[in-house]
Amino acid sequence: MPVVRKIIKKVKKGKVEDFGTFIKYLGDRYDKRYDGNEIDNISFDFWVYRVIDNGKEYYLLSQDKLTEEYSEMKGMKIDVDDMSGLSDTLKINKIATMFIVKEFKSAVNILPKDKLIEFSKELKEKNGWDKEGFMDFIFTHESGNIYNYTNEFNLLRISQFLSSKYEGYPLHLMKIGPVGTGKTTEAEAIDFKFKEELGILEAGTSRMKVLVPSFKEKPANLGYICNCNRVAIIDELMKMVASSIQNSHIDVNNYFGELNMLLEHKKRLVGSGNDNSTIVKTTAKVCITTNPLPNKPTIYNHLSILDNTTLSRMLIWVQDNEEIEKIYKKDGIRVNNRLCEPYSREHSPNPVDSSPMSEFFSNSIGYCDCILGNQYFDFLTIFDSCQTFLSLVDITKLKEIFNKSVQRAKEPMKQVWKARGLHHTILILDGIVKFRCLFQDYDSQFNAIDEDYQNLELILNKMIDGWDTNLENRGFGL
Repeated sequence: MPVVRKIIKKVKKGKVEDFGTFIKYLGDRYDKRYDGNEIDNISFDFWVYRVIDNGKEYYLLSQDKLTEEYSEMKGMKIDVDDMSGLSDTLKINKIATMFIVKEFKSAVNILPKDKLIEFSKELKEKNGWDKEGFMDFIFTHESGNIYNYTNEFNLLRISQFLSSKYEGYPLHLMKIGPVGTGKTTEAEAIDFKFKEELGILEAGTSRMKVLVPSFKEKPANLGYICNCNRVAIIDELMKMVASSIQNSHIDVNNYFGELNMLLEHKKRLVGSGNDNSTIVKTTAKVCITTNPLPNKPTIYNHLSILDNTTLSRMLIWVQDNEEIEKIYKKDGIRVNNRLCEPYSREHSPNPVDSSPMSEFFSNSIGYCDCILGNQYFDFLTIFDSCQTFLSLVDITKLKEIFNKSVQRAKEPMKQVWKARGLHHTILILDGIVKFRCLFQDYDSQFNAIDEDYQNLELILNKMIDGWDTNLENRGFGL
């Protein structure tokens, strides 16, 4: 892309015509019909990124390839008059702001195991994060209330967050339950922790194609799941499915089949055949909360509608009678008194610089201004660090527990669970071990003990028994 252009143009001085040379910089308007001919330029190769920050769109130019993580960036902001350098290759109607990246650094530290344990000890003193305190934090809504579910589900959700990847992809979780059982509230609580730029996808008013890459624009819109960084939170998925079923032109199974590659975090080239291909690789864990399909009161009824290969790539949790009744009675709702006071930008430890030569962002990209304050970055440090390693487990003992769970399951869910259940079981145990080692035993070995295997078996039994729950004719909770 040309950053500096040398232009020659015929100019008239009185009655004398002569040629003059002029300099045009990146962002200056240039039209050779009026401004003259380009005779030389200084050009650089850039990686181009489209970034949304606080609802505003930026096009980032960087000579170095940037990693997909929560980051702080400094550089030069340009309000662009001329977009020819980009529009020659990208289908861009209008560029509000361009940003040339000078500095790029992760806003969250990734710690090795020993340092991670030391950090978790500090968080016990700083945030009150022992096992109970961290669990309260995870299930705290933005309102300040803690919303508890069953012990098994609480541990499962924490395990999903703390677990890493096995066979290249993480643990995805779909929670299904009747109206009024706190599913949307929990989705909001998750969003409160991660503060993903896109937030929660309201599937009930969306079309299924929003989930996967679309090639109407150039560069291609990667879709909701790929555009999320750490978690992709989808609420009311089955309303989207029901709407698609009513449209006879849409094959729900085909759309769900497209999700398989994204759920497995495969790095793949995708395209539409119109010279608009792109490489995608998902990084987010998918969290789905939804009511069942109309007139489909059990999970077994859904298997004839949804692609089983897609369902097998997710853990399916159906809220059982115990969980439903607990929520309807509003048991376990309380105020979290451990939240920090509001954390203002003015007191940020890393204020954004500015100078006459370059206009930097007035707000650092991705900076979180929420009532969690520093707890937000503390949590992301724990989360990101846990993604880098797997706990040590006895695979023979783990397989025994998994095989028991397969025998416990009923058809046709047995086949769905059997297909990829071992993957999910390994990651559930991984998260259980990390939760104990980080917030109870402060053990940098991260080695599974009997207590962890017992908790794993309790979760699997609760999950499989929940598949038999009939969600029809339930009352309405708050």
